Amino acid sequence: MTTFSLLAFMKPTRVVEVEPRPLRAASLPERFAPAPPPAAPTGPTQPFADARQNSRLAVALNDPFSVAWGQRFAVPLRPDTHPHSVLQHGDAVLVQAPVWQLFGLDGRARRAGTTGSSPLVITADDGSFCWVNGDGCLVSAPLATGRTLWSYGLRLNDGATYPFVGVRGRKVVVVGGEFDSNPEENPKQATRLGLEVVDLGDPIEASDSGILRSATTPGTLTTEFSGDVVGAMDEGRVVVAWRNHVLVAGLDLAVKQYVRGAFEPRAVSLGEAGRTYLIVRTAEGPRLWMLNAEGDQVFAATLPDDADDTRVPPLVAPDHRVFVVTDSRIVAFGPTGEFAWEFVPPRGRPRAVVTAEGWLLVSVDDALGVLDAFGRAASFFRLPGEVFATAPVLTPGGEILAATEKLLVCIAPQFETGERTLMR
Repeated sequence: MTTFSLLAFMKPTRVVEVEPRPLRAASLPERFAPAPPPAAPTGPTQPFADARQNSRLAVALNDPFSVAWGQRFAVPLRPDTHPHSVLQHGDAVLVQAPVWQLFGLDGRARRAGTTGSSPLVITADDGSFCWVNGDGCLVSAPLATGRTLWSYGLRLNDGATYPFVGVRGRKVVVVGGEFDSNPEENPKQATRLGLEVVDLGDPIEASDSGILRSATTPGTLTTEFSGDVVGAMDEGRVVVAWRNHVLVAGLDLAVKQYVRGAFEPRAVSLGEAGRTYLIVRTAEGPRLWMLNAEGDQVFAATLPDDADDTRVPPLVAPDHRVFVVTDSRIVAFGPTGEFAWEFVPPRGRPRAVVTAEGWLLVSVDDALGVLDAFGRAASFFRLPGEVFATAPVLTPGGEILAATEKLLVCIAPQFETGERTLMR
């Protein structure tokens, strides 16, 4: 039995006890309907593309070998940036890092700032971005300037970290882990997780001092936990996984599903039809799990040993193929977990996203390229002397953006070649 507390402002704390259901094998085969067409093309609004965390872009690459690619710009990054990913919306580009940098789509720098205890997330509805700062406040800034507009205090303590932030319309979902405040305990152990949903209001209103006044919330769902916590969300559910547990809750914080097993989650992403993809550590080694809408395990695929440390959520293609990216390789699986192929670059760490038509768009070492459905690789752009540090992303205008440790790089088609190069 697990005790959940629902903490709500100006309301008594509501405590409920929920018995997790043991993880069980699915009794019926999965049926894979074609994935719905992508929404209006947009760039990635948060690390791993969007709140589903499955690295699937809404933009099609088409045939990258029918055009000649050229560099539009390569602008210097701050030495302390250490980029993790690139986000893009409208005429703005965000380099996600401990020290983030905001640029225009023309490569001109706009602003830089400290990320804090969460990733950055673009809120496309109003052309802004938000994150949890080092003081435990949810803050927001417009993409046009990067200057903080408002802040909102979250319920976990100031030492909490927030590995997942997601946006659904005017609602912001944050998943955090709160750590023991005992200064003599080393290492500190996580003691409480929190799932908080904040409705920003419409219109958004803030005080003269920048405190968000229009926000409402159903509260914060909290429980004791240990280990790491990971999260993802789609239209109607938030999935949170921690040691031995997977929780599915609604945006009203009602518990929809609660499953128990024996595992340590490393990363999670979501697919169609209520499917959840997990990279987990088990007693038998690292595994890729897929759970169906009922929370039953459809497959448990064996992963290479270095997947034990990956923090990249499973990539999910429109045709339901699944890819696991580690520090040394990319491993592909079919929709029901059957091994398909493995790509091991001769040097460098691979990073990848999935385009709307199912290409794997990859950066590795000094090259940008693609992998097709059979794992055949080809590069179409190189930047000698640099090493790409982020996955490439594709803008609605057809540009490709990626960052090295030193540069934000943008390439674009220069002209049609008239050729159709066979993948080799």
